Parts: sequence; C-alpha cells; structure tokens
Amino acid sequence: RDWGVKADVIGSCVWTYGAGVLTISACPGSAPGILEPETVPTDTIGIIRFYPYYKHKKQIRKVIIEPGVTKIGAYAFSGMPYLEELVLPGTSTLTTVGDYAFFDTPFFSGIELDDTYDYPYGLPSTVQEIGDYAFANTDLYTFEIPKNCVSLGKGVIANTSVIQITSYTDNF
Repeated sequence: RDWGVKADVIGSCVWTYGAGVLTISACPGSAPGILEPETVPTDTIGIIRFYPYYKHKKQIRKVIIEPGVTKIGAYAFSGMPYLEELVLPGTSTLTTVGDYAFFDTPFFSGIELDDTYDYPYGLPSTVQEIGDYAFANTDLYTFEIPKNCVSLGKGVIANTSVIQITSYTDNF
C-alpha cells in the first residue's frame, strides 16, 4: 500500500494523492486549470500512462476536482479499477469532460456535488462539453445532462447500468 502523499504538476493543474484520494487543483496563478498533458502521445495507452498519477491507479478510490479546474482531459481517469466517486465543488468551474475521461472504471458509480449546488448529484451546470465515451463501461445508474451542455459525444454512457437519464437542457 502506498499511503504517502505524492504531488506533481500536469497541464496547468497540480495533483496530490494520499490514502486513496486523488485531488486535482488549478496551479496558483494559472487560468484556466486544464488537466491534460501538454504533449499527448498518439496511442491510447500512451495517453493514459502520460498522467503521472496513473501509477497509483489501483489505490485511487475517490477523485476531488477543486475550483479553478476547467477541463478534465481525454483518458484522465480511464482504467482505474477501484475508482468509485468524483467530488466536485458547488462552485465548480468545470466546462469540459474529455473523451474517455472515466472510461472502463467498473466501480465508478457517482458524481457528488457540494450541497450548496442546484443539483445534489451529477455534473455541474457549468459543463458545456462531454466527450465520446466519457462515462462508458462504468457503474453509473443515473445520468444528468447539465443545462449548459451544448456538445454531447457518442456513446457517453455505453455499457453502463443507467436506468434514468435526466436532461436539464433543450439542446438535445
């Protein structure tokens, strides 16, 4: 087990890891906070392994995205076998969830928002883009399309347990 705190910078974000929790924060003085490698390999495996916290993938149970982060890049949390939840603040600045961001995380079952937000579960209304297969092959059972979403990729919830889809937008 690796319970020590680890930290590093990726894109314009800082990540810290400890005790099963991965926290993503915007770099101080940088705007916007984009969780994406500056140089991205062309193959899928290369992209996934380019995220430096990937070496902790078997220990990560929870991901916390702090205010200031605007984009979760392609494959950011893909293939994490024990990731269960994503926590976003009620004052979220998140606008984009990239292609395959949570793809193939079999225990991922929910997105939790701070209780001061409009909706207690689901993506915040600030999200405008959800990439292809962003939540495919997960354990989600409900899915909410945020009210400001203007781009919804293909297969976003393919191979999930989703039994209820709620849309807060007229864009689809």
